[in-house]
Amino acid sequence: MIKTALLSAAFLALAAVANAQSPPQFSVDSLQLSGSGCTGPQNRAVFDGRNVLLTFSGFSASPDRLTPPRPVASCTLTARVRIPRGTLLTLGPSDLAGSASARESNPTLTLATRLFTAGMPGRLQSYALQRGAFTLRDPGDLTLANCSAAPADRLIAMTYSLIAPRRGSLVTLARARLAVSTASCG
Repeated sequence: MIKTALLSAAFLALAAVANAQSPPQFSVDSLQLSGSGCTGPQNRAVFDGRNVLLTFSGFSASPDRLTPPRPVASCTLTARVRIPRGTLLTLGPSDLAGSASARESNPTLTLATRLFTAGMPGRLQSYALQRGAFTLRDPGDLTLANCSAAPADRLIAMTYSLIAPRRGSLVTLARARLAVSTASCG
């Protein structure tokens, strides 16, 4: 009887510690894609509980290989999130994959990213791309704190831009994965 009581107490204590250490939950109320590079129904944004997964169809930039020509294309993911009291919400890093082609051997093809929210303009990251398939990690991140207020609704945005200024060049972004994590405030 005493052993059973001690085991039950130990189990309850471990469960309380595990629950206290689990990260706080937040909710994603909406995800939207907008911009010249992500029009059409084949572009998707999905939150799987740990990542925002984006797939693109036709997100490309080229001054002469697209109809109509588009030397710069951009796509902005907008997410409305609810952050509970006592929560730090971190977005980033982002994994990106696509392809680049050009006639010349030293092309000036660029992929730029910016993660931001109201009052926090974020930081522009720019990557020079070489010809061929690319996979890269954008280390940019953004942490939002809601340590003392009631649950807060925040609008967060991630912009991806493709730049292909020279004739014969084409750059395409096929997919992106934006990591999302939470922690408790201090």
